[in-house]
Amino acid sequence: MDRKPSDSPRSEENFGFTEVTSAITARSTGWLKSFFPNLRDAAIRWSEDDAGSLAASVAYYLALSLFPMMLLLISGIGLFLEFSNTGRDAESKVMLAVEQQSSPVVKQQIEEVLRQLRNQSIVSGPFGIAAAILAAIGVFAQIDRGFDRIFRIPPQKSATVRRTIYRLVRHRCFAFLMLVSLGGTILVLFASSMVMAQFRSLTGSTLPSLQHVFRFFDTAVTVGLNGVLFGFVYRWLPKKKVHWLDALRGGLLAACIWELGRTLLGMFLIGMRYTSAYGVIGSFIAILLWCYYGISILFFGAEYVQVLEMRRRARSESTGTAEDAAASTPREGSGASGKGQSELAVNAEAAIDYHTEVGRSLPSKTSSDVRQQPRRSFHS
Repeated sequence: MDRKPSDSPRSEENFGFTEVTSAITARSTGWLKSFFPNLRDAAIRWSEDDAGSLAASVAYYLALSLFPMMLLLISGIGLFLEFSNTGRDAESKVMLAVEQQSSPVVKQQIEEVLRQLRNQSIVSGPFGIAAAILAAIGVFAQIDRGFDRIFRIPPQKSATVRRTIYRLVRHRCFAFLMLVSLGGTILVLFASSMVMAQFRSLTGSTLPSLQHVFRFFDTAVTVGLNGVLFGFVYRWLPKKKVHWLDALRGGLLAACIWELGRTLLGMFLIGMRYTSAYGVIGSFIAILLWCYYGISILFFGAEYVQVLEMRRRARSESTGTAEDAAASTPREGSGASGKGQSELAVNAEAAIDYHTEVGRSLPSKTSSDVRQQPRRSFHS
């Protein structure tokens, strides 16, 4: 006797899991198809915004403010971990993060400059600490100006003195929070490196073949943490709303480019011969090059996020236009309806292409402007 198929909870659960898997696969395929066009548009916007010159100016400011920032991070991390056994050597933690994110050469040069600053007591006293804080948070203020240019934020109108002071204090407080988050990121990187080192010591003698796996996992963790940090910057630093998904996609792209570039710079461009040949000037040029590369990646990721936002805005506006056109289409015949649907699809596709081309240099057209365009009649 044949059994009738029954709708069991297990089959319903499998069906729901299949739907979720199909949706994730379709979304991933769409992202891969649009990745290179979005990357091309981001490069075009990079050239139009002259982001290279902007990154050079911010990198020079960052190179001058790097050592006060390092001293503040060392002091803050040492104060935070003062009562722990590992917190007594905060400088080694910061230098370890610098070595992981850049190269051993940059770490040695920064250690030498910090040693000279400490011996000469330049940052001693409350006035020196205040000057170091102002120099450190000034970097984030310069990055904020660059983001205003990339995200097409219009210049703010002149306001009263009270309003101007409030705006300045708010921006500086936000920059200080960015500095604190940078210190937290260093702590997370140090904790992850300690965990990976402990795993290596436990499995190194018994399973030597897993060393390559742990090395790959360490790189993946570093890229992931950097991607989250870049994503937070792209989400909160711009003065306009940015979706979390777009911010994280841009952050992951910036983290991957940074990991690839720092390896190439550490292998070919910045070596012991280069810094030893030019002495102190060569060390400063090496640090300046690293700063320029990092700021360039930060701005390029911001351009990529802006392209994603324009694509999202164009899709939403074209969908709204299609809904309005469908509402005004008569339903008296199948021929007219089919013709209207075909023209509707063409109009929607043209709207997306139009917004993409215009959005590279100008703000995208609003939905009210699109609705004011004359529509062709769907009647034959």
